[in-house]
Amino acid sequence: MTRRKASVLLFALAVVTCGYLSAWLSLTACAELTYTDIQQRGVVGTDLNDHRIPIKRSDVSASVVGPFVVETTYMVPGEFHGTVHHARFVTFFTRGFWLSRDMIHLI
Repeated sequence: MTRRKASVLLFALAVVTCGYLSAWLSLTACAELTYTDIQQRGVVGTDLNDHRIPIKRSDVSASVVGPFVVETTYMVPGEFHGTVHHARFVTFFTRGFWLSRDMIHLI
């Protein structure tokens, strides 16, 4: 392996390592951003008796899905059904920036 190839490989490895470290450090910040968004939009679920079920901070989970990418997930119950919400963030160390959101309606 030439010196140039080795340095390119080492640089790529350093970028990927920094990406995963950045995502790992941003897990809490991304979960907090998601929970703040839930509160601002007034998202609540309902049980079988139509009682309102607020979404708690502990209902929001965050996981690393790639270098510089964190995904948060929470479920909003709706009687017999529910909706799973996913949000993806691009991270830069302890900061998260919205990338995408989607919902899966469970039947």
